[in-house]
Amino acid sequence: MMSTAFVRERRLPLPRLVAFLVNAPRAGLQCERDAFFDHALGCAEGRAVSKSALCQARRQLRPAALRGLLAHSAQLFVSHSEAPLWQGRRVLALDGSTLRVPDVPEYAEIFGGMNTSCGRFRPLARASALFDVARGAFVDATLGGFGDDECVLVRQHLPQLGPKDLLLMDRGYPSRE
Repeated sequence: MMSTAFVRERRLPLPRLVAFLVNAPRAGLQCERDAFFDHALGCAEGRAVSKSALCQARRQLRPAALRGLLAHSAQLFVSHSEAPLWQGRRVLALDGSTLRVPDVPEYAEIFGGMNTSCGRFRPLARASALFDVARGAFVDATLGGFGDDECVLVRQHLPQLGPKDLLLMDRGYPSRE
């Protein structure tokens, strides 16, 4: 991140950017931006933050910083909330998915991808998430290259597991390890 990226007071300072990203946008980006800045932050002016401003600010944010923030938030949530156990065990579910990432050269280099049926290269990433079933909340998530299979990504979740955890995985995870 550039040292001057979040210094000036703007409509999208670092705390608002992180709050928006943690909100996990699910609908169209414009709808999510309008709803978030109008309701959650009380911005009265319409379209307070443009798509371009959001994209530029998001590019300045280090992925490791956001990952650390999310991991810390998940740990706080788990340590301060009671969850029912199943036969004395915390029940966790693990699954992975393939994600489309923006079609820019830097993401193609970082994540890799595949050629579509019409011969056009499409950058893709692999995601893996560890979910606390009783709490209905994510405990951990990781992002890897398209060439990484789920068994590679699952190793990154192992530090989050405790001796009394029951881990549920689908049939894509068999391994002697």
